[in-house]
Amino acid sequence: MNAKTLASGPASGERHRSRRGADRSAPFWRALRGTAAVLVLLLELADAWLTSQMGVRPVAPMVRHLAAVLAAEVRARMSGVIEAEVVEDCEKGVWR
Repeated sequence: MNAKTLASGPASGERHRSRRGADRSAPFWRALRGTAAVLVLLLELADAWLTSQMGVRPVAPMVRHLAAVLAAEVRARMSGVIEAEVVEDCEKGVWR
């Protein structure tokens, strides 16, 4: 072993990548995430200003909540989760 082999590897700060093209596409995805975050902030700013001018509650939190509920429903349907029905029988004290 020489000094170069000892200095390379996980201990020297290099990361092991399982895919070869991952390093080239990382800046693109980072820039895309940053652009999306700025776009969301600008939309929420416009929503806050417009709804304050109209005197109504902001729409963005309601839309975000609706999107989260819909995403959860889609995930549940795609994974095959069956909705359960809760039956309460107070006379027998049985929960099914």
